[in-house]
Amino acid sequence: MEAFSALEYDRKGRKKFDRQVDEQISQLRRDNTSLNASAMIKSLEQAKLQHADLMNDVQDRLFDLLRELSSQATVVDTNPQTLLAALDNELIEGEPTDNLILHTILHHSQQRAAETKAFLSENTKSFEQPEVRAALVSSGIKFFSNSRSFLEWGSRHPSGF
Repeated sequence: MEAFSALEYDRKGRKKFDRQVDEQISQLRRDNTSLNASAMIKSLEQAKLQHADLMNDVQDRLFDLLRELSSQATVVDTNPQTLLAALDNELIEGEPTDNLILHTILHHSQQRAAETKAFLSENTKSFEQPEVRAALVSSGIKFFSNSRSFLEWGSRHPSGF
């Protein structure tokens, strides 16, 4: 689920970029006399097309990687022991859901110590806190805060999952 949240966060950022480019194009269209404005409009329109291609490429690669991982994926359940650990040890203060997610991931990691593990979440507010990062690293979990980095890592470690 976090991978889809990361993709959605990435899409929102890219849509914001597209809106900004559209605003610039609109401003440039008002300048009817400048050859530079006309050339810049063409460049920005081309950039929008390439940007859309990039968005599609990121989504396609993420979905391909998730399809590949699905044959080896494990559903990570929360058990009573993990719930109690999350209640007793608030690694992510003020965010009980994120804290439970973290404890569930850490507990699961302990059960599979020898395996390669990665965690993708755009939620940097919760999961990039120093104490949280240290807990992930000590559990052998590679944390990614954006889908692009995760995809690059996944392409270098296809059999590591």
